[in-house]
Amino acid sequence: MMALLFLLSSIPGSSPVLLRGYNLTAHAVAYGLLGALLLHALAGGRLRGVTIRHAAAAVAVAGLYGISDELHQRFVPGRTAELVDLGADVAGALCGVLVVWACGIVLSVRQPGSG
Repeated sequence: MMALLFLLSSIPGSSPVLLRGYNLTAHAVAYGLLGALLLHALAGGRLRGVTIRHAAAAVAVAGLYGISDELHQRFVPGRTAELVDLGADVAGALCGVLVVWACGIVLSVRQPGSG
């Protein structure tokens, strides 16, 4: 996922035509997926094993990657580093983490054989 984000941010010029008008949404969705994948990895692949530390670490790593991605874009012709994009990255990562965490909670309280 990180390699894909790096590749996309390396494309010279403004946002790809398909993403124009949806830039912040694209940032939030991409980093939501990144946050969810990071949380799943940090929890050892177990949704029921998610802790607050795992969640905080996943958001922090995604946020730090967002910072590095925005800095990287400063060196790509036609691209700029935008604080609002970073905000969308962190918000998306937080949402992705919360979705995975909520799934873990639902699985934890679900009774065996109930569905």
